[in-house]
Formats: sequence, structure tokens, C-alpha cells
Amino acid sequence: MDWNDENLPERVREELKGMYTPRGSFSAGRDERILRAAMSHIAPALAGIGSQRREWRIRRWGMSGAVAAAVAVVVGGFWYVEWGHEAKGENYVRTGDVRDAFYLARELKAGKAMGAQWDVEGNGVVDERAVKALAMAAVRISDAEGGAR
Repeated sequence: MDWNDENLPERVREELKGMYTPRGSFSAGRDERILRAAMSHIAPALAGIGSQRREWRIRRWGMSGAVAAAVAVVVGGFWYVEWGHEAKGENYVRTGDVRDAFYLARELKAGKAMGAQWDVEGNGVVDERAVKALAMAAVRISDAEGGAR
């Protein structure tokens, strides 16, 4: 129902108009003063939120960099320990598993002379039979006493 409806009696229109008209006078600057007062209380909090986001972003990237560096160190360490020795033939350390057979086969195929420490059969010759002996020792299921290895 609209208070400007012409079908309403004059007295009803006046009463409806009075019900929805604000009482008292409001100045045009009142809203502006309320808004300024509210903003003066809110502004410090809003400024803090922006700096917290910036700090979190910096911390997040710093932490990501630290994690990446740690992963690189661990991977590099494993690479050095596991494969670094095989890359240097004279510094290869025997592992007692099938990698020894692979290493010896690769070195013999390349035509390199191997030392007496690779003579696993005790016959004074390092050849394909030594490679087979190393491979068999690596995959042996039980030892001489019959127990599981």
C-alpha cells in the first residue's frame, strides 16, 4: 500500500505519510561524519591485515626454498653414496650384492684390467667366471650350513 495512492482518503494518506517519514531533521553531513568515524576505527585493522598477508607470503616462499634445499641435499647425498662410487672405477667399494657383478662385467667389457681383489675364484684370473661367481653369490638363498641367508 502506497501513501500516495489517490484512492485513499486524505486523512489516511496523511497518517501513512507520517508513519514513514523520519522524525527530526538530519543534516547532509551526518552520514559523512558517521562514515569517517567508522573508517578511523577500522583503518588500523585493515592495514594490519595487509601486512600480515605480506609476511605470510614471504614466510611461505622462504619455507618452500628451505624445503627444496633440504630435498636437494638428501637426493645429492643418496646419489653420491649409491652411485658416486661406481662412477669412479678406482674408488669403487664392493657392496656384496649383484652390483659387484654388474660393475665387474662392465669393466671387463670395456677392456680394463682388474686387480687381484676381484679374483673371487682364487685362480689368478679375473674373467667372466668371476662375474658369474659374484652374481651367484649375490642371489644365493642359503649358505653352506643350510640356514637362510
